[in-house]
Amino acid sequence: MINKKITKFSRQSCGPCVAFAAAWKELKEENPEIEFVEVDTGTEGGKKEAQDLGIRKIPYYVNQDGAKIVGETTKEAFQQILLK
Repeated sequence: MINKKITKFSRQSCGPCVAFAAAWKELKEENPEIEFVEVDTGTEGGKKEAQDLGIRKIPYYVNQDGAKIVGETTKEAFQQILLK
């Protein structure tokens, strides 16, 4: 049963977004009970969604409780902040 959700706002041309991609994939595999959602801000829909939420910097990660990480991060920091 999925009871948590984490959303990632990023785009393919974002260096820090690409750098964290492998860790994101590992986290998804290690935590099947969490819904991992990706929003590509390089698309019209993703750009609008980010703008509507006031997101100005990527990568931007947010969980269902409102905890967030903006900018570069490590897998360990991600786990401590967003998976608690």
